[in-house]
Amino acid sequence: PICPAPLLTAAVISGAGYAFGGLIPASTILNRWFFKDKRLAIGLCGAATGIASIILPPAIAWLSGTFSLRAAFLVEACIMVAAMITGLVFLVNSPVEKGLLPYGESTADEACTSGKRTETDAGKDAVLLVCVAAFFLGFAIYGTYPFLEMHLVTEGFPVFGITLTIGKVVYGYMADHFGALNITMVCYILSVIGIFSACLASVPGTQLVIGLGIFLWGFGNAISTVMQPTLAGELATEENFTKTAKNI
Repeated sequence: PICPAPLLTAAVISGAGYAFGGLIPASTILNRWFFKDKRLAIGLCGAATGIASIILPPAIAWLSGTFSLRAAFLVEACIMVAAMITGLVFLVNSPVEKGLLPYGESTADEACTSGKRTETDAGKDAVLLVCVAAFFLGFAIYGTYPFLEMHLVTEGFPVFGITLTIGKVVYGYMADHFGALNITMVCYILSVIGIFSACLASVPGTQLVIGLGIFLWGFGNAISTVMQPTLAGELATEENFTKTAKNI
């Protein structure tokens, strides 16, 4: 029989590592480095998870089937160590530490006032409302797509991961130009349409509709990760960006 204690311990440690090294701390650094195209930068950062969802599930399934589950975990741990070393070598908290200005800023005066000019403090009520919305959104998003995504990729249908990757980049670009709140609503509508279309899987002759639904579902699920920091950028000043993004 499998002893649950090591698995639970590993789950706690990996969950803590994901929290400390996930998109929130990454978006905090990006928010300091980018004055222009901040949301696009966050979308590109988040798109890496979509690429991983295409490549890793079949690779892990092959490793565990060909060798063992232990071998799959070891390979995954080596990838994480490589990512950690890369981060330690290349990541810098702020461009000021390198004597640089954030991307898109041309003068030191802009660097001093960028947070005050580009973001406004929306107040606790607005942030609380978005947090409540994000809480309920989590039931619909995180309770379904990770399992379906892995199942589809493992079965040889990577379209969900591909559209999810593209969706995150497009979300960031559109949020820079039309506002995060507007593009979040569009993505949520696409997700709902995609989920209802996927429910037709047992109906004969609906393969095209199902395929389109999975495409829209993956594209709309960009809100699963990049929504939090992009909305925080519109609701908070630069000084309280990290706290707002964390709460959402």
